[in-house]
Amino acid sequence: MNIAIADLHCHPTMKPYGRSFPGMVPGTDPLIKDSIYYYGKPPLIARLLNRMLGLTIFPQASIQALEKGGVGLVFCSLYPFEKGFARKGALPGDLVSDGVNLVAGIGRNRIHFIQDEQNGYFDDLENEYAFLKALDGKVLEIGTRKLRYVLLRNFSQMEVEQVEGIFTVYIGLSFEGMHSLYDRFPDIGSDDLEVAQSLLVNLGKVKSWEHCPLFITFAHHFYNGLCGHASSLTDFSVRLITDQSYMLGEGINLMGKQMIRGLLEKESGKRILIDIKHMSIKARTEYFDLLDQEFANENIPVIVSHGAIRGDDHAYNIFLSADINFSDNELVKIGKSKGLFGIQLDERRIASSHEIALFKRNLGRKRILLYAALLVWRQIEYIAVLMDINRLPAWDIQCIGSDNDGIVNPIDGVWTSGDFLTLKQNLLVHATSFVDNPRYSMSISTNLITADEIVEKFMNGNMIRFLNKNFK
Repeated sequence: MNIAIADLHCHPTMKPYGRSFPGMVPGTDPLIKDSIYYYGKPPLIARLLNRMLGLTIFPQASIQALEKGGVGLVFCSLYPFEKGFARKGALPGDLVSDGVNLVAGIGRNRIHFIQDEQNGYFDDLENEYAFLKALDGKVLEIGTRKLRYVLLRNFSQMEVEQVEGIFTVYIGLSFEGMHSLYDRFPDIGSDDLEVAQSLLVNLGKVKSWEHCPLFITFAHHFYNGLCGHASSLTDFSVRLITDQSYMLGEGINLMGKQMIRGLLEKESGKRILIDIKHMSIKARTEYFDLLDQEFANENIPVIVSHGAIRGDDHAYNIFLSADINFSDNELVKIGKSKGLFGIQLDERRIASSHEIALFKRNLGRKRILLYAALLVWRQIEYIAVLMDINRLPAWDIQCIGSDNDGIVNPIDGVWTSGDFLTLKQNLLVHATSFVDNPRYSMSISTNLITADEIVEKFMNGNMIRFLNKNFK
């Protein structure tokens, strides 16, 4: 299996699916924005806008971008766009539609669909899945290149479906936010038994999909009627039209625990693992307690599909200390569960504001790329040292969880998935410096491997090993 780079969390369908409205038919012309293949190198003006304002108005994770970056395996996070982003009356006139479209790039027709409270989330989830399925396995010729993507039912499928001369992106499924299972938006927050039953029915439908998700992100930006969420919308432009405050920071309610049991049980279909990103700290703690109390003998791996660390050791004030990021204790629990921690390539999460300000002073492509890789490397190294201190494998849970084509502010220089091979080269510089330092054997006592092995594990090896064990 020759997969150079893998990504645990990205959104290759979000923008083209949005641009396909109202027909919701996937485009096959790679020059049109309703195609999952649509891609162009971000022009200078787009990069300057991102660098100055944090606006990402270019596609990041299309099939062409993945090919350019050597990314042969991704998990596509389907996302019924939350209505909290498109509240009518938040701004005068149609400024909400224009504002959301500027930030997310999903098209005004899609935003108008979201604003209509008669349009349910679960239908939207199934429609986005159908949008992706429509071109599954079909070969597209772009110039002299042949590209395709293949949706995965299990890990072994990757070992038998490789075709010479065709660049294949293998795509596993997840979805972001349990709001996705509601038939009606007004039902969110209801404790009516019929609502709970409808959620379980829709979960059963997802478990019967031909391409059942390996995991789902339980919470997202707004209250989903099941658990509290962490604050995630910090950009001024987004906060003008959104309000995350309702049930922010709360724990898991009884219906939420029922849905967790429904996801993890294996009697009525495949187990779907739970990604704890976006859960509040209280909800994450209660989830760990639930695993200890009800699934203690099942070794269920804990996933963070696109996260960053808080850095509890205050000597490391280079990290962002925010509830949405993860503590040392949580990282150790992930390590003990043999889970995965996808490192999010988002400037707003990966470092403190002070460190990002220092980063922005760098000029010249070479310096920017090396410093961008340093921000990622610091996450990899911190986790490794923490795991080693706790007598756990140091290098086995870290992987890429870019969140590309989500609502992200990418690290300068790592604009799209097409930049991942360059990121890999620059990570190797930092890994080599770390391994060659005489202090290496002091900071990592029992997990001494080469720089090449460290980078390969992060770029693809850890994800592939995890899928080989868990994606049956």
